[in-house]
Amino acid sequence: MKTVVLTTCPNYFEAEVIKGALMNAGIACMVSDATRVGAWSITDTSHWGSFNVLVYEDALEEAKAVLEENRKEAEENPDEAQE
Repeated sequence: MKTVVLTTCPNYFEAEVIKGALMNAGIACMVSDATRVGAWSITDTSHWGSFNVLVYEDALEEAKAVLEENRKEAEENPDEAQE
C-alpha cells in the first residue's frame, strides 16, 4: 500500500501527538524523519526541521477527519490541550 503525507509538523513532539491520536482511532501511521531525534538534544527542537505524518492512502480521508476533530477540540478546550 502507498503512504501519503497527512500533515507536516514543525517539530517532532507535535507529530507524535498527531500520531497518537490517529493510532487511538485505529489508523496506522508513522512519522518520517524521526531518526533525527537521536542526534540532538531532546529539548532543543529548533534545528530538527519538519516532520511528516504519513498514513496509508486508503485511510487519508478518515485521518483528515480525526485530525480536524482533534484541532476543534483543542480550540474549544485550550486548557485541556495544554495539560
